[in-house]
Amino acid sequence: MILPPEAHALVQVLALHFTSPTYQRFSTLMVAALVTTGRRTVANLLRTLRHLAPGHRTDYQRVLSRAPWSGLALGCALARFLLDHFVPDGPVTLVGDDTVDGHKGTCVCGLVAIRWVFVRDTTGTHRDEYFFTTDIGLSVSAVIGAYCGRWNIETTFQEMRSELGLETTRGWREKTVRRAAPCLFGLYTVVAILFHTLPESKRTGTVKWPGKTVITFSDALAAVRRWLWAESLLPQAGQTTGLEKLPESVRELLLTTLAPAA
Repeated sequence: MILPPEAHALVQVLALHFTSPTYQRFSTLMVAALVTTGRRTVANLLRTLRHLAPGHRTDYQRVLSRAPWSGLALGCALARFLLDHFVPDGPVTLVGDDTVDGHKGTCVCGLVAIRWVFVRDTTGTHRDEYFFTTDIGLSVSAVIGAYCGRWNIETTFQEMRSELGLETTRGWREKTVRRAAPCLFGLYTVVAILFHTLPESKRTGTVKWPGKTVITFSDALAAVRRWLWAESLLPQAGQTTGLEKLPESVRELLLTTLAPAA
């Protein structure tokens, strides 16, 4: 799968973690997962690309089920690329949600210093809330601000389910099960990176409404999909000349149909 020049910096980082044949199939699956709507099973991804995904279906299934690559190393490389290009000077504040691991009972031990914050809504429209942090140096506003940052986690999961097919993958082998969902979360990051690399003229397909002031994930995904169809998939399918001959209004309708946000 040949990607446009804007993606080359990211491609070079990801390719280091695969053998050449495996990366060719992995990148094909990655592009297919970006432009596919509906379930993100391997069969459905290959159905989207058709002859642009050469080889047998099982070759692509083995990328997830058998190929020797490390999801942890790939995730670290993607995170490092993201930090280097978006926030090279740091710092980065991370906000977690809910308990990762817990244990109840009388044998739970431990003594740490914590800071409690009590919040009361004087208008009476929200319930009282209690927050605590083990960083006793944080101010009250910092504690509350960190809690509010959790909303990004909630919206990320919602967008993952509605637009990137989270929880629609299918696999019968342990490696596939362990790799598929994390790869979709990585795809969320890939969308952000690719949209960031696009020049303003190619960030098209956004939806506007009164009061909207920021770019949403669906805007970014629609722009990335249009860019991939126009500059990678259709040219490789041999349709560049035909697309250019279409009236602009028809071409716009075609790309809009191929690249819906959800």
